Amino acid sequence: MDAEILDNYRKAGRILAEVLQEAKPKVDVGVPLLEVAEFVEEAIRSKGGLPAFPCNISLDRSAAHYTPSPKDESVFAENMVKLDVGVHVDGYIADAAITIDLSGHEDLALASQAGLDAALELVGPGVSTADIGKAIEEAIVGYGYKPVYNLTGHGLSRYIAHDLPAVPNKRMDKGVTLKEGDVIAIEPFATNGSGRISEAPITEIYGFSGSRPQRLPAARALMKEIV
Repeated sequence: MDAEILDNYRKAGRILAEVLQEAKPKVDVGVPLLEVAEFVEEAIRSKGGLPAFPCNISLDRSAAHYTPSPKDESVFAENMVKLDVGVHVDGYIADAAITIDLSGHEDLALASQAGLDAALELVGPGVSTADIGKAIEEAIVGYGYKPVYNLTGHGLSRYIAHDLPAVPNKRMDKGVTLKEGDVIAIEPFATNGSGRISEAPITEIYGFSGSRPQRLPAARALMKEIV
């Protein structure tokens, strides 16, 4: 990978890590979701990056792709909260999330973290995504939960937040062998439900398209709910 490109990825990652840690204590019962989203996006800009996608704040059964609208008045309650943030520097994207438990179900958050830790111990050039999925599944099942089988991690490319390869959260017969220079987001989800998600009838996330910016629904924009 070109040194300048690698530097941009690293800068995006550093900004993202800082913003997540600064935002975490702001997530609390009674705080407006919009307040946290606006803090996150402004903090990214103040540190020299740009949001790669609108700040996602998913509560409880909402697995992904919910972001508060400009007039959203909802506040955090005793929820399981996923704060999902993307940062780009010159189009090179870092994508990460943290789980904040306001619900009193700490083991569920720990199960997701265990899945991530297992994947990070394994990931590298020459490793198959099938083996990563197996490690994630075994770690989550060890806590007594299921991974969300039909959500995956994904590749990251310049200005493309969801690219190949898919990184499964379960054991697979075949996978993609990672190579040097690949950039991926590993996204374990743990649940006490069925282990599957469905599309919710709400479109929340938008992207730019074409030479002139237009706000158009992104291909993967529907909010996802665990069933």
